Amino acid sequence: NMKKMKRASLLYATVTIMICTCLFTAKNVEAAQKAPKFEKAQIDCFVVKNDPKNFFYSLNILNLKDSAVITNVKSNNKKILDTEYSKGNKYIKIVPKKAGKAVVSCTVKQNGKTYKLKKTVSVYKENPFKSIQINKKQVYKKGYNLTKFYTNKKKVKVSFELENGWKIKRMYYNYHNYKGKVMTKDKKIKNGDTIKIGKGSHTSVKIDAVNSK
Repeated sequence: NMKKMKRASLLYATVTIMICTCLFTAKNVEAAQKAPKFEKAQIDCFVVKNDPKNFFYSLNILNLKDSAVITNVKSNNKKILDTEYSKGNKYIKIVPKKAGKAVVSCTVKQNGKTYKLKKTVSVYKENPFKSIQINKKQVYKKGYNLTKFYTNKKKVKVSFELENGWKIKRMYYNYHNYKGKVMTKDKKIKNGDTIKIGKGSHTSVKIDAVNSK
């Protein structure tokens, strides 16, 4: 019914290597005089073998005005990482191809000035998970580092199984509002714990895994 539909919330389970990264989405940032720049957060990508054309990461450009013009979007190594840009967007699509590092760059013209931006992006070969289960339901698809799960329940159980050679570093979750802003502090949890679903647009579960190799 409609009440249940309104209570429905979106749960994200994200996979990261060494450090946790958030799902990167376009930010509507309006700035008066600040210089355009790439976001500071480090971006760690995974090669998506089963659907590389339709899966991408977003590299946000901050302090952009709607009148800004972005050109010369490129990667210095297309064998590792490719780029795409659509006019009007405040982010660059980055598509990982194989493990390694590549530099994403672009030129921004704003307020009569020209800015050249660069960002190093790390690409990893594989994901560390055998499975991710939410309420005992398998929700993980090999090759993806983002799992979406819809529920009208107030609590769900999250558990996972790592591939050989991987160790858990930490696991935590938080809530986001409908503009994507994190509304709560990171709350530490353990494998198999039950978490509360927030009232915002989605609840994110993040898992940091480490491999010595």
